[in-house]
Amino acid sequence: MAGDSCLTSGSYQLLLEPADHVEVPIASIRESVPTLMADYGLASYDAVHAATAIAAAAEAMATTDTGFALLPVSLLAIYTDRSRLSRCRAMRPRG
Repeated sequence: MAGDSCLTSGSYQLLLEPADHVEVPIASIRESVPTLMADYGLASYDAVHAATAIAAAAEAMATTDTGFALLPVSLLAIYTDRSRLSRCRAMRPRG
């Protein structure tokens, strides 16, 4: 049944309980998303993820998406797998 796969508010909270997490209201990142897109060439969905990580005071992000390498390390460190490492290093801003 289609409804069986949906999480209720209570079950969602139960799912998050054992995990470290931070709630980031969309209103708190609304203005930084276009800035990340314009300044670093991120796609909109990547800018939302980066803005959320930055707003949550994350020091790093683990991803296989090399587009995040466009961000300076001063904003967010990026961890990726070995197969994407050289591409990320080539894209990463210096300085």
